[in-house]
Amino acid sequence: MSKVVIIGAGTFGLSTAKCIHTTRPSTQLSVVSSPSKLAPTDDYSKVVRIDYTSPERMEEAIATSMAWDMEFPHYQRHIGRVVRYERPYADTFDEINATRKKLGLLPRENCTSKYEENFGNRAVTQNSEPVLYTYNSDDKMIIWGSLIDEARETAKNACTTSGGQFYEDAVVSLIHNHERITEIRLESGISIDAATSEVILAPGPWFMQILEASSIALPPSDRAPVATGLFSFDLEVNDTKALELRDIPMLSDIGHADFLPPVNEQHNVCKVTWTETFTNFGSGSLSIIEDLSDSPLAKYHLIKTIKWIRKVAPVLKGAKVIAIRSYWDGVTRTQDPLITRHPGINNLTCAAGGSFNRAKGFPDQGVVILATVEGEPTARYGWNVEKTGNQHDQPTLVAKGDFITMNEQANLHIQEVMGGYAHKSIHELLRDNPDDVCII
Repeated sequence: MSKVVIIGAGTFGLSTAKCIHTTRPSTQLSVVSSPSKLAPTDDYSKVVRIDYTSPERMEEAIATSMAWDMEFPHYQRHIGRVVRYERPYADTFDEINATRKKLGLLPRENCTSKYEENFGNRAVTQNSEPVLYTYNSDDKMIIWGSLIDEARETAKNACTTSGGQFYEDAVVSLIHNHERITEIRLESGISIDAATSEVILAPGPWFMQILEASSIALPPSDRAPVATGLFSFDLEVNDTKALELRDIPMLSDIGHADFLPPVNEQHNVCKVTWTETFTNFGSGSLSIIEDLSDSPLAKYHLIKTIKWIRKVAPVLKGAKVIAIRSYWDGVTRTQDPLITRHPGINNLTCAAGGSFNRAKGFPDQGVVILATVEGEPTARYGWNVEKTGNQHDQPTLVAKGDFITMNEQANLHIQEVMGGYAHKSIHELLRDNPDDVCII
């Protein structure tokens, strides 16, 4: 393997660049990077968690958590995470504990104290059903923005020192002779000769679009990384509240939202992600990535998020919504990524389908991808995978519907709830800051 071109400088691409640079120093490395605010890589904080319902996935997560401790201790905060399970998600709690038992780990206990101590609320019931709470002390928050900035600089240096190039450009198409990629065409008009290179396609949610634009066979529907969106909200707090929030745990309310506190002492912004996902097929064959943060659906999810905060996390009282972000990732039906050699193109390796949960794999994901390039793939990440049992580790992240339908329904709802504010743009809402819309 004398030359490699990596398309994409997100988690998969940068992790692979790091791995190649450190373990294959004689390989000429080139990277094509086109950062986008719509990609989940361009964020400022992430969660590293241990618990999954699949034993294989939990073992991976444990190994990855240890890799973070060894390689990137300065980019993590050991604050733990409170997890809240309403019905019907209580089954997930039981499945996780069954998996922990198989692996010789202690079970998670139903414990409300950490929630009540930190989030300004008593543990509540839902429709007279008890709600389960756990505290996962081994979950940690990653200071992600700083890590990715450093990783991109490291990749640039690796390209230069190996004799390759770091292209800050977008891929238009992959030219091929039905057996090999021969050329990579970029948006700027530049063409990269790839006839003698291994090509790793890791462009995040744009994976399917690039294959289709290149007339290259798409993966089967069960393995396709479908571009899937969600909305995340930045909440600004004053200095006093920021001090109060910095050391509290993260909070995940399964099926609803995730809360992450400020990343450090200089940061007065925390984040809530509303985990109700959607595709954007419209009448087309592919789900299309676009910024939908000014849509009625975004406003509707803002309303839902504020209601959730007032009910579940009143400790955030006084916080001001200052930004709405539209994020996309490729989501597979099982949330297992697609990391495999393309069956029809000899020098093309696919690395996509992060499914909003693979950023945590940054320290060692590149090892898996490089092994695949060199002929040692992970079977369950393949092009055709036989389904066995419940492979859905995060079923709530499979899209709930398509944007057009959900947006129409949301528009009817916000007319009733927001009145005159429904017609304002998100920029106007955040600027004018009506108390019932943007102040918690």
